[in-house]
Amino acid sequence: MANKSDVVNAVADKLEVSKKAAGEIVGTVLDTMNDLFTADGELRLVGFATFHTKVQGARKAKNPSTGEPIDVPAKMVPKIRFAKAVKEAVKDNFPQ
Repeated sequence: MANKSDVVNAVADKLEVSKKAAGEIVGTVLDTMNDLFTADGELRLVGFATFHTKVQGARKAKNPSTGEPIDVPAKMVPKIRFAKAVKEAVKDNFPQ
């Protein structure tokens, strides 16, 4: 599993910059994406993914400790829809 450090290292290698500079670049990109997404509720990165929000409706649930029913209110949740190229790349790399 890759993490943010792996992304920083890959960016540093590809751009031939220090890891500190790459970390600032990656951090700035992620912060900017977050700001744009939260301001508009949608962010499209053509060829990669579309981030959007969806209303998750109110529902009934059970308290796992007591078993008593509780009401869970409606809320906005983030969703992601990957581009066809990403889905195909994952499918092609999946061991058969």
